[in-house]
Amino acid sequence: MKLYAGHEFRYTYICHVLTKNINLKIMKKNLRNVLVLSLGLITTIASAQWSASSKSWIDNTNSDDRNGFTRSTVTLDMSGVHISGDHFWNTDGTTSQDLYEAYVSTDVMGFGTLTLGRQDLSFGSGVLISSGNWGANRYTTDGMDFSMSLSGININAGTMGGINTDMNYINASGEFAGVSINALMIDDNDVKSNAYDLGYSMMNGDLNLSYTMADDGNNTEMTRIGVSYNVFENLSAHGHMTTYDGDSDPGTPFNAPNSAMSDGFAQGVMPHLTNGLEALSYGISYDLGDIAFSYTMHTVSVTDDGGLPAADDYDLTDIKISYQLNDNCSIGYRAYKDQTDDVNFITVELGL
Repeated sequence: MKLYAGHEFRYTYICHVLTKNINLKIMKKNLRNVLVLSLGLITTIASAQWSASSKSWIDNTNSDDRNGFTRSTVTLDMSGVHISGDHFWNTDGTTSQDLYEAYVSTDVMGFGTLTLGRQDLSFGSGVLISSGNWGANRYTTDGMDFSMSLSGININAGTMGGINTDMNYINASGEFAGVSINALMIDDNDVKSNAYDLGYSMMNGDLNLSYTMADDGNNTEMTRIGVSYNVFENLSAHGHMTTYDGDSDPGTPFNAPNSAMSDGFAQGVMPHLTNGLEALSYGISYDLGDIAFSYTMHTVSVTDDGGLPAADDYDLTDIKISYQLNDNCSIGYRAYKDQTDDVNFITVELGL
């Protein structure tokens, strides 16, 4: 088709307008995609839950030579992903970092929850698997955990020390008409350990009885019988007897490498003892809300059938005082006596 000058001008103009409209539509589409992605990113960030905390321990054992240690923790939870990291700082100027927890959780077709990664686990009375809730050290494990609930019984099964490992566990717990039960079984490269906890609550929860029986898989066994009683609203008294025996040689330590009881008082709990020893523990706890106080006395002695040489009993004491200054800050004082030393700490906790 032959175009004259006027026709050629109109044709060029029409092409220019069409090209401009097409480019404008492409720009609008790209802008829309950018806005959608930005909105999704902003929504994801906004839905994430952040928290931060810090705990400082000031060793006041020698008032002329105090030293301190601080652990600061930042935690992020977002869409089934949990990440928590620790930063450590000493008064001598040294610092370090550590990944406390990092795992992803997902629902498995409504049957249960699958969690993969580094986790802080605790089951039952914690004699075999538990983390410290007072001291600086953390007990975590890399592995897999599958949890589910069947007719009021909670079941956890998984691996420790990785996914493709030979260390597996299964735990079942439940509570029925005032009776609580927990059963934990661990298979570590054919070394089988177990712990069974039984509790009973009566008098509207004022009187609580407990019984624990555990085997570390190396022929050292632990048995604990305990009782606690709420004297009145803010005051409670407690006591328990813990005995270590079994077919292992006298003096063999109870093996629980994944339990805070391996650290003992450094984690705020009575430490595991050796085969042939028993501990009688009793004390009181007084809680007024912002102010809390507890005192516990432990008497360790050699059992008649332990096979250990005769030895004098020795006492261990543990005193804790805490005061909640406000919603974000608390201070505490801890004094305990182990077999050789008197130790005391001042603690400061901050949280956001």
